[in-house]
Amino acid sequence: MAKRKIATAITNSNGIATVEYEGQGVGKLDLHGEVEGIFQSETYSILDTLFFDDCTDNSKASSYYRYNNSVSEPSFDETGMFVERTSNGNGYLFIGQSNGTDNPYSLNFAIEFDVVSVTGDVRSGLGNGTWDVVRNMSANDHYKIEYYPNKQVITKNGGTPTESAKTNTGSFKWQLQFVGASSIKIKNIRVYSI
Repeated sequence: MAKRKIATAITNSNGIATVEYEGQGVGKLDLHGEVEGIFQSETYSILDTLFFDDCTDNSKASSYYRYNNSVSEPSFDETGMFVERTSNGNGYLFIGQSNGTDNPYSLNFAIEFDVVSVTGDVRSGLGNGTWDVVRNMSANDHYKIEYYPNKQVITKNGGTPTESAKTNTGSFKWQLQFVGASSIKIKNIRVYSI
């Protein structure tokens, strides 16, 4: 993997150097300190996300859009974000956008999230296109879903990835779909480029 210098800093009297980095949503970054080509720190991995919400408070509440208002306003507590269907018909909650018309995520991106609890049939999928949805989620599951122009890859709980051939282009919205009487509590939502 190619290395790229993102910043230069001078240490203070305590030997601490601080740099500012503006996120670009590029996904996983491996960071380390180096002086004249010699490593000075261990490598630390971080995710530079397009969207992140740990879902423990309502600070990002405006980043969720209830399509046709058939699901509840998201509610937040220290264990996650809770949403349930509130009227007849399928309900949709768009993740990481404040309206129903944006398609904020361009292909070659991944979504990760943790399911705290779920009742009924709640599905994770993309608005637009022919992408498969993730069904039959259960409590304590962790999902990583990767979307590419020619495939979709789903990894559940760090297990063996399941790949499906797909052909698609453009940008997409990520949504939770509520089919029938259903609810979900999720946390640690991450969307990032891959």
